[in-house]
Amino acid sequence: MPNQTTNYGFIKPLDNETADIAVINQNMDAIDNRLKVVEDKADAAPGPDTISDDALGARTADPTQVPTGNGPGKLGQWLSWLPNRIRAITGKPNWWDTPVKSLEQMNSELIAHKADTMPHRFTDAGKTYKWGLKTASGVAVLIYEEVV
Repeated sequence: MPNQTTNYGFIKPLDNETADIAVINQNMDAIDNRLKVVEDKADAAPGPDTISDDALGARTADPTQVPTGNGPGKLGQWLSWLPNRIRAITGKPNWWDTPVKSLEQMNSELIAHKADTMPHRFTDAGKTYKWGLKTASGVAVLIYEEVV
């Protein structure tokens, strides 16, 4: 009775048996079929420097992970560090919450604030005033006027 290979069950005649061409052909057909499966999988796989979302699988960010430097880190760590930094920048409890203002809005307001000589307001005795600072002979001077 012939032996079989461990992994694929190919038929191996014993030393005292005559090789049967039909058995050899059966083994060759099995090898051919198995190689075709492997080849088809290799052809369908992404290139050597790429990976598909399906291969990675679903990931959940952990925004409580605080980065301690610029890596190195595994993909899951980076996917957690980024939401942590977004939370830190926006001050929101969740990284996906919309901030009160965008960076673009804050930049526009800062530019307008710096261009206004009296950007601040205060109220005294029911009257509203605007105020700011200027320099006179190298000394900071408070300037204000009533808002009409």
